[in-house]
Amino acid sequence: MPVEVIMPKLGMAMKEGTVSQWNKTEGEAVKKGDPIASISSEKIEMEIESPADGNVLKINVPEGKGVPPGTVICYIGNPDEEVAATAAPVQEEKGQKEEIKAARPAPLPKKPGKVRVKISPVARKMAEAAGIKPEDIKGTGPGAGLQKKMWNRQLRQRKKAANRTASSRRRQEKNRSTHRYPACAK
Repeated sequence: MPVEVIMPKLGMAMKEGTVSQWNKTEGEAVKKGDPIASISSEKIEMEIESPADGNVLKINVPEGKGVPPGTVICYIGNPDEEVAATAAPVQEEKGQKEEIKAARPAPLPKKPGKVRVKISPVARKMAEAAGIKPEDIKGTGPGAGLQKKMWNRQLRQRKKAANRTASSRRRQEKNRSTHRYPACAK
């Protein structure tokens, strides 16, 4: 069975590759690893090596012609083998993606009660110093992460709240002492 030589995808943005030069002709013998063609894209030029021993049976893409990645550019095999008349582009990427999806293990179930909090190292130290649990605060950073700026704001708000509470307690104490003992009030 002939081996298909496919136009590789040389980059994520590559839409077309061009066969710059054929180093071998139809019927010529090749060994695995021999350069058989030079190809180029918008940014890269490279040589394609033979994937197998044999002969170049058929060249599908002439020099200078651009084709999309995944297109069969030639066939390599034994001289007595025949090549199918129609050569359709190979959808290499889709096949690889399906294989990758099939090879991925199923995600593990999350442990109840364990919440992962995104927190920067500086913010973690500030939280530990203030005695605040990061899980108790909603993050405002990227991905609801906890950042230094957010911790500074949170600590200021807590200090203000603590000061208000302390001053209101002092007022309440003062008012209680005044109302209970009017003669002692000054």
